[in-house]
Amino acid sequence: MDLGTVESLIRSGEIKEGIDLVRLVTRVVTNALTYNTDSDHVVHQEALVLRRVLAEEFEKAKRKLEKVEGKRVVDYSESDRKFWREQHERVEEKEGEEAKKRNR
Repeated sequence: MDLGTVESLIRSGEIKEGIDLVRLVTRVVTNALTYNTDSDHVVHQEALVLRRVLAEEFEKAKRKLEKVEGKRVVDYSESDRKFWREQHERVEEKEGEEAKKRNR
């Protein structure tokens, strides 16, 4: 999965829900970090930036929508919470390993 594929899915209308877009872009980030483990590599660095921006923008959008609706509109299912927890743990683990390598 790469950003070009995500763009194609958007243009073709196959992505219908915002959460689906977030999941796919998160997969792109996870793949980039998994296959580009050198923290100095530009793909790795940009994946970290994309992950941060994605999280920030998702939270902004969620807050705006909740303000408009006057209630909590994003209620994650247990599988969604598990998915996000696993993604977060994988990235945190990877970053910890990289920090240890840099400090050696």
